[in-house]
Amino acid sequence: MISTSKSINLIFIALLVSCFAFVGVSSAKNPRNILPKLSLSNSELGLAKQAVTSVLHEAPMEVSSLDYLDVQAPEYPKLAREKGWEGTVVLKVLVSEEGNPADIAVEKSTGHEALDQAALEAVSSWKFHPAYYENNPYPSMVLVPVKFALSDTE
Repeated sequence: MISTSKSINLIFIALLVSCFAFVGVSSAKNPRNILPKLSLSNSELGLAKQAVTSVLHEAPMEVSSLDYLDVQAPEYPKLAREKGWEGTVVLKVLVSEEGNPADIAVEKSTGHEALDQAALEAVSSWKFHPAYYENNPYPSMVLVPVKFALSDTE
């Protein structure tokens, strides 16, 4: 049985983990990294890890990159080619546990709606290798740059 003070500590850890995971702090993955001086028994550490696992399912991990499993280049819009538009759009992609884009938003536009839209359409069909924590896939958030250059299409 866990004492009341230990229960309060575990709740505090879970709250900290939630806050850190929400802002993408990688130390949220291991409760010992958050409060290293707090002495936890193995069962208490197990409960804290369950809290972390629960939080990771609710709030996607921000990752710097994910491997692409199936990628098709975006179609270069005819109007953009005719007008000589180029640029790189950066998309913020929520990748599901299955590796599918669950939500996509433009983080940084090319300044040309046609190019941004082409990138959104292409990435929506991509397949990613999902993020993993302790051998389990988790939703993750990743920035994906998509470059449009006329020299690549000629």
